[in-house]
Amino acid sequence: MVRRLSVFGRWESFLLVLVVVTFLLGSASSSAFATSANLSAAAASYTEVALIALPMTLIIIMGDIDLSVGSVVALASTALGRMTMEGFPIGLSVVLVVLLGAIAGAVNAVLVVVLRLPSLVVTLGTLTLYAGLARVTLSAGGVAQFPSFVSNFGSGYLPGTLVPWALLVVVVAVIPFAVVLHSSHLGRQVFSIGGNAEAARYSGVRTERIRFVLFVISGCVAALAGLMLTARLNTASPDNGTTLVLTVLAAVLLGGVSVFGGKGTLAGVVLAIVLLAAVQNSLSLRDVNSNTQQIAIGGLLIFSVLATDGFSRLRAWLQDRAETGRRTGASAGMPGTREPVTTETAG
Repeated sequence: MVRRLSVFGRWESFLLVLVVVTFLLGSASSSAFATSANLSAAAASYTEVALIALPMTLIIIMGDIDLSVGSVVALASTALGRMTMEGFPIGLSVVLVVLLGAIAGAVNAVLVVVLRLPSLVVTLGTLTLYAGLARVTLSAGGVAQFPSFVSNFGSGYLPGTLVPWALLVVVVAVIPFAVVLHSSHLGRQVFSIGGNAEAARYSGVRTERIRFVLFVISGCVAALAGLMLTARLNTASPDNGTTLVLTVLAAVLLGGVSVFGGKGTLAGVVLAIVLLAAVQNSLSLRDVNSNTQQIAIGGLLIFSVLATDGFSRLRAWLQDRAETGRRTGASAGMPGTREPVTTETAG
C-alpha cells in the first residue's frame, strides 16, 4: 500500500492528470489548440515564466521569496532599450544587463541576508523601486529598433522545426537547476535551510552564503528573461514583465512547492507551467480577455496553496492508516497471542 502511495499519491501525478485533461478539453473546444503552430506559440509565451520559476523554486524551498523579479525584467528591458539608443554594441549591452540583474539581486540579498529583514517585505519594496527605475531609464516610451538577429531570436525557431529558440534556452537551463536541487549536496542544503534554518546552521550549512547566492542568481535570471521578452516582443518598455511575478508564483506553488519552505520538486513546477500555458492558451482561443485570464491565474494560485496542503494531509493520513494496518496484522500473527484455554473439572 505504501509503495503504491509513493507512486500514485504524489502531487506530480495529480498535475500530470490535470495536464492531460486540459489538453483533451482544449482540443475538444478548439480545432486550433492541438496544432503545432499553436502549441509552439503557447510554449514561447511561457518561456520567461519558466526561466524565472527555476531560481524562484529554490528560493521558496529555502523559505524565502522574491517578488521583485517582474520589475527586474522591466528594468532589464528598458536598460537594453536605452543602451541600444545610445549605440552600445548588442553583445556588451547583454552582458551589462545581466550584470544589472546581478546587482538588483545583490541588493535584495544584502537587505534580506545581511540585515536580516523579511524577504517578503524587502522584495515588495524593491519591486516598486526597480519598476520606478525602469520608467526613469526609458521615460520616453518604448524602443523597437533592434538588430535583426535579436528579433529573429525572439520570434524564430530551431531550423526545420517550430521549436522556439527561447524554449531551447529554458530546456538547457532546467538541467543544471534540476541536478543541483535533486542530485547534489547543495540541493540537500537548500531543503535543510527551508526545513529548519537554525538547525541547518548548527550542522555546518552556510545558510547566509547560499541564500545570498540564490538571490543574486534570481536577479541574473530575471534580467535574462527581460532580454528574451524584449527580443520576443521586439520592444523595450517599462511595462514589460511587470505582471510576471503572479504567474511565476502560481506555477511554483501549483507545482507543489510549499510556501513554508522545505518541500517541492522541479518536475512539479515544470508540469504546473505546462498546465498554466495550456489553460491560458485555451482561454485565448475562446476569445477570453486578458483580465479574465488573470482572474483564472489568481484562482489557480489560491487553489494551489489550498490543494497542496490538503493533498499532503490526505497522503499523510493514508500512510498512517497503512502503517496502522500493517502493525495490526503483524501483532495478530505473533505467537503467544491466543486466549488461554481453561478446563473445568467436575466437582
